[in-house]
Amino acid sequence: MHSSSDKPLSLFSLTWLLFVDFALHFLTAAINTFMISHVSYQGVAALSVGNMVFELAITLFSFVSIGASVVITQYLGSKNKSAASAVVYSSIGFNFLVGLVAAAAILLGSTTILNLMNLPAELMADGKLYLHIVGLCLIPEAMAMCLAAGMRAHGFTQQAMWVTLSMNIITFVGNLLLLYGWFGIPQMGVAGVAISTVAGRLVGGTIMVVLFVRYTGIKLHIPSILRPETKMLKKVFHIGLPAAGENLSWMLQFMVVTSFVGLMGDKALAAQSLYFQICMFILLFGLSIGIGNEIIIGHMVGAKKLKAAEHQMYRALKLGLMVTTVVALVAAVLGQIW
Repeated sequence: MHSSSDKPLSLFSLTWLLFVDFALHFLTAAINTFMISHVSYQGVAALSVGNMVFELAITLFSFVSIGASVVITQYLGSKNKSAASAVVYSSIGFNFLVGLVAAAAILLGSTTILNLMNLPAELMADGKLYLHIVGLCLIPEAMAMCLAAGMRAHGFTQQAMWVTLSMNIITFVGNLLLLYGWFGIPQMGVAGVAISTVAGRLVGGTIMVVLFVRYTGIKLHIPSILRPETKMLKKVFHIGLPAAGENLSWMLQFMVVTSFVGLMGDKALAAQSLYFQICMFILLFGLSIGIGNEIIIGHMVGAKKLKAAEHQMYRALKLGLMVTTVVALVAAVLGQIW
């Protein structure tokens, strides 16, 4: 076990690693969009709706992972590592069930979902195929998010970042092979992009399990995972539901807008996909500061340093507002120039 929880955590040391980690997460969708745009804009449009459905599922999983991260840091701050382990087990077990339901909903209701999103009829086949393949990795993705949250809560943000980087490399190489047909491999279009994405997520999830056990020293006890503790889940939900609820409302709002854009045709939908990537990049800065701040405040609250936690909250709020405002203004100016 590598110990990190006893070291003082700084907002900068956490934030820049979280920024890179989240940027790499968003980069997966950006890589897919960029690479398939060289093949056809119809593919970009088909991926647009599929990616939003996938991101909605990720947002649902974050209810648990965000709450678990904060509760774990509170227990670590109070030196209660056994309770922190119990939170890890309970969050993984519950997210496994959520991932199972989400995967089943996507596999069985893909046609209904795409019709609600007003995906053009000529893109329906590609859209369904993409959702069916990507839906397969929702279960391991849901569990991996809890493992990543646990690693960050212990202060090991750099290790989670390297896992995300490996996922992107696998996705990129997979697209070269299956989308562009390198080395004589048949070009598979949207299906190739989906397979590359799933392969990257599955390999990344496997690496995450190994690193989690190695660095946190918490063994993944299967019986404990399959029997989540109601007491721990209540604490996780108390924090996670309000926190992730904000992201859920934002995501649903964007999906409603996209459903109207879908009525305008595949070209408009492709343009909307590019716009969505830019919005996620702007959000990235504030998100990194916010999650890093949650980790620090969690440790302070666990150690009963309430005044210091309050001061830290306002300090991070000011920083987040300033950075996000600057990034949004830069994006607006560059948008006019380009």
